[in-house]
Amino acid sequence: MKLRVKHLIAVVGVALSLALVSGVVWQFYLGHRTIDENENSRVTDNESVVPEDGVQLQWRLGASQHYKLQTDSSMTLNADQAMTTPSLTVKIEADLAFQTLEVGEHFAVAGLQLSSVDMNINGESKQQVNEALSVPFRVRFSTSGLPESFDFSELVTSENRLILENLVRMFQVDWQLGETWVTRESTALGSYSATYHRKQPLQISKTKHNFSGLPDQPMFIGAMITSNETIAIDREFDWVSKINSSETVITSGQNGPAMKIRNEASLTLLADVKTAPNENRWSFDASVPPSNNAVESNLASLTPAEARRRLLAEVDSLNNAAEGRIVFIHRIRDLLKANELQPDVLLETMQTDDLSDRTRADVYLALELADTIDSQTALTSVMMDPAWSNRDALRAIVALGGVDEPSDTSLDTLWMLTQNNQTDNDARLASTATFALGTLGKTMRLAEHPAYADHTSRLLDGAMGAATDLERANYVHAIGNTQDEALAESMSVLLQDQSSMVRRATAQSLGAIGPDQVANKLLSQLVKEANGSVRGAIAEAMQNWTTPTPDAVLTVRNLLPTEVDENARLHMAMFLGENLSTFPESEQLLRQLLRVEQSKNVRQKVAETLAKNSLHTQ
Repeated sequence: MKLRVKHLIAVVGVALSLALVSGVVWQFYLGHRTIDENENSRVTDNESVVPEDGVQLQWRLGASQHYKLQTDSSMTLNADQAMTTPSLTVKIEADLAFQTLEVGEHFAVAGLQLSSVDMNINGESKQQVNEALSVPFRVRFSTSGLPESFDFSELVTSENRLILENLVRMFQVDWQLGETWVTRESTALGSYSATYHRKQPLQISKTKHNFSGLPDQPMFIGAMITSNETIAIDREFDWVSKINSSETVITSGQNGPAMKIRNEASLTLLADVKTAPNENRWSFDASVPPSNNAVESNLASLTPAEARRRLLAEVDSLNNAAEGRIVFIHRIRDLLKANELQPDVLLETMQTDDLSDRTRADVYLALELADTIDSQTALTSVMMDPAWSNRDALRAIVALGGVDEPSDTSLDTLWMLTQNNQTDNDARLASTATFALGTLGKTMRLAEHPAYADHTSRLLDGAMGAATDLERANYVHAIGNTQDEALAESMSVLLQDQSSMVRRATAQSLGAIGPDQVANKLLSQLVKEANGSVRGAIAEAMQNWTTPTPDAVLTVRNLLPTEVDENARLHMAMFLGENLSTFPESEQLLRQLLRVEQSKNVRQKVAETLAKNSLHTQ
């Protein structure tokens, strides 16, 4: 399977974004009073005692600070061997200048600029890219520190706007008073729950969990996120003085390649570097992202012969490009959107020209991004014509599953493919088409598509009555891809299905949708479930239970010591570990498990959970 361009940009943004942790964009005044213009803002001896519940967050107009940042990030795709994408590694070092430009009652505007940027991607550093990320920009924040909007100059391209936004959003901090608080935070890929614990009056920790992918980021639906972040403040300064962060995101592989992103980052205040305030660098006029309307208008005026020549030239350039391929993919997309004949020309080129496998994958990406009736028709023709290879058909299905406005013909073709299981290749196409229908179901739900109710009804019918257990499990996973909580109750009856494959798929999908509505049914099935693999899936789904009951925690504590399945033990332990702050009595059992557990993986996860909890309770 392939990465969509906007996914790849977002992922690269994730890797880069750790360079700019969000603590950098706030100033913390360590007193408890508003600073009067005529009053010296130094902290007096009477104010030297920091309260146990922390410090106030205060923006100070004109204040300026300097940081050193470092990141080490990697992305590994573990897809089907024939379609494996090489790992992406990104290392970055840079200086960061920050200045508060405006302070209001409920917001603050800050200017940010990276300098001395050295970004290394897979061992290579490009001066042009480094310079492109060094343009000043402005961010509007809420008073608690969350970014609300961004202003860029016309010098910043759409791709770099996305990267710079991710640089701010990935490690955003919602600074509050108190010992513990939980917030919901967003990134370009989705949203997650963030749990904050105050370790000391001037130091907090943050962990991320319960990730939910955005509808236009289908490969991140069902992804798991884990993190460990510490944020420290020095009394001598108004700002965050040190941030260390470690994060892992693992995708399910259902809507794209199975992927693991690992990020390590640090931000350090350069206390001996004095930066004079300079508002001029951030005084540019904000511009909107460049529009494609003018481009599409010009392309639409091309004659068919001119458009054909233009398209063939872009495909040839893409085929020979070692880098910057995104530019050619976008140009092909624009030609496809502007001229209804171009999709057929593109398919003809794929059949007659000697294109690399990477280029062929990118061509399907361009057809997906075009998202026109004609491009969808071209994709369905590849899916149904036996003259095309099985790999081409699979790529066409995946591309069709990523469009924003599926046509009736596209949906009908996918439904038709789900019924075709005569050979192994047919079965693979059928299962991929089923997953695509699930992903499109979420798109239709969010768009309030009039056919959505019928769409989900057909998915449920397949889950209940398809010919084989594998087909039924595929439909269950597709229902999970819709992310529709309203379907949880209807799905829950399948927890008692005769097939362990279907029961396991049901537990996994309920975990992806959100198990709160049927958590008691999951718990009841966990107690009587005979299959270890299914017990593991149920325990994993229960980790997403927002507020587990005392009876549920007690039940899992009673089951864990006698659990024979390694995966089930792992997720039971993780369920208890994630709820230690509410049910600390589980800690003794987890420490006992750590002493007797034979599995290295389980021991490691339990140890990490206990260590994290120990930090939170210090």
